[in-house]
Order: sequence, then structure tokens, then C-alpha cells
Amino acid sequence: MRQSTGDDGMLTLETLAVELEKEGYDNPSAEQAIGQAELGGILVRAGPDSWSWL
Repeated sequence: MRQSTGDDGMLTLETLAVELEKEGYDNPSAEQAIGQAELGGILVRAGPDSWSWL
């Protein structure tokens, strides 16, 4: 997930999905990974399709 983080420190659904596909992961999906990170207190939603690290 950190590799999908932009220079501004934000993670987007699109960048995470691209990185997961590039690495060959189909499970969990980007949505599922972000959801788990939110529940775990690792990410917080910063916008409609962006998250920042806590």
C-alpha cells in the first residue's frame, strides 16, 4: 500500500488497484484492502477516493 501512496502522502483507490494488479494480487481487492486498513486505524478517508496514513 505504501508504494501506491503519492508524493502528497495520499493513497487513492485507483493507484492501489494498479499496484495490486501489477504485483499479481486479485484478492483482496483494493476496496477490501482499504476497508481493512480503515477498520484497523491505519488509514483515514481524506476525500471521495483518497486516504491518508495515520
